[in-house]
Amino acid sequence: MQGDFQFKLEIKLFSRIHHKDVVNLVGFCYEQGEQILVYKYIPKGTLKGNHIYNFNLFFLNLHMTLSVKTKFQLEWTRRLRIALDTARGLAYLHEIADPPIIHMDVKSNNILLDDHLTAKVTVFGLSNTTTQ
Repeated sequence: MQGDFQFKLEIKLFSRIHHKDVVNLVGFCYEQGEQILVYKYIPKGTLKGNHIYNFNLFFLNLHMTLSVKTKFQLEWTRRLRIALDTARGLAYLHEIADPPIIHMDVKSNNILLDDHLTAKVTVFGLSNTTTQ
């Protein structure tokens, strides 16, 4: 079955990835036809979801007022560090991982931040391996 083969290949491949700027696979589950990869929990969530925007929107209506919570804005030095963390993680995947892994879906939703706001590259579902 193609799904089983792909799942086993991902386990084999992702279990060998160990880098401080890449989310690590910590386990898997294959039970009753369900295939689950378990990655390390990264508490601060995605870069897009929690950190790069600073806004406060008010929607006024005759019947209600809705306020969207303001997200904190990152300092430029922190943003640069996050960009460097991300670049190191991608460089590891593209150049050092064996076989190399081309991410193919780099975006703020696929960058997670830990408690120290260190960026971690995640989501390899669209990735390709290469033997070049």
